[in-house]
Amino acid sequence: MKGKIVCTQREAILIRCEKTGSSLSSPTTVMETLLLLIGIGVLLLCIILTLFILLVYSGLFEKVEVGAGKPPIGEAVIAYKFARGPYKEAGPLFTEVCKIAPKNKCLGIYYDDPKTVEASCLRYIVASVLSEGGGEVDEELKKKFEEEGFKVISLPEVDYAVRTTFPHVSTLSIFIAISKVYPQLAEYIKEHKLCAHPFLEIYQDNTIYFMAPLSKHEDFYVPESLKCLEEDKQDDVENITSCNLPMSASEGTEPSLLSHAMKAGVLANMDEEKGDEISGMGDSGIATSFVSSEASGAASRDENGSDEGSTSSFEEVRMENGENVDESQKKSA
Repeated sequence: MKGKIVCTQREAILIRCEKTGSSLSSPTTVMETLLLLIGIGVLLLCIILTLFILLVYSGLFEKVEVGAGKPPIGEAVIAYKFARGPYKEAGPLFTEVCKIAPKNKCLGIYYDDPKTVEASCLRYIVASVLSEGGGEVDEELKKKFEEEGFKVISLPEVDYAVRTTFPHVSTLSIFIAISKVYPQLAEYIKEHKLCAHPFLEIYQDNTIYFMAPLSKHEDFYVPESLKCLEEDKQDDVENITSCNLPMSASEGTEPSLLSHAMKAGVLANMDEEKGDEISGMGDSGIATSFVSSEASGAASRDENGSDEGSTSSFEEVRMENGENVDESQKKSA
């Protein structure tokens, strides 16, 4: 009977509080609310701290050291797929490659500068390394790749390349590496006035190798990367001048003499008949370079008996342009 009276009184208080709009506050209720807020704050702090530790572990403060030297990969046979579009869409292709051959090295070759080329025009391939250094190719694995729509080609061995490495310990490592490595590569190439393209990413164990060859550039361009240029020319020649050009030696800067020479070379080579360099095939079965400045530089090196892969086409174009200016000044004088 006494319990019923207490309950009735409490119910009456609650009803009166609802009518008056007041709240029933007690030390117990305030303490529970305070503990709940403290718990939420601690949880958020733990999440932020965990993310920070993961970023540090993935290479947030990793120092990037760029230099020229022996590339991380030599002569290689690869199974690849060519694609065109934003580089961020390359993920599914890497997943497909890893599913077919999880123990093999996988690599990506990126042909265009995303800062100067529209995202829809960017060209790249994703590949799996079937053999290196003239080793035997696993025919069964090769057949498996071909059944999935992959093509097989050979990449040449080069003596020197602009290169660096970055740890690959998590998926975040890839995004951190891209944001840290490529600006450093571009700065190094510009500072030393090198002709280095295209850019390769090689994934092996817990390391990502970044490199840009300093010679035999044309042998790294698969036939599809050149064929799409011809298709673009048929649609609109003007698009060629702003799309589908290789990364220039001075990435992230104003258009250089090299980029102008490359554009002129593309248009000139495309107008030639079949059998020209742009439609020709190299010894390894890969279409030769469409860059006229690089082709002319190679020809001059052959005539002089020199085979220095690190000679800069950019520097040659600059020197040639400087000589023309001097001659015009003499004539005017």
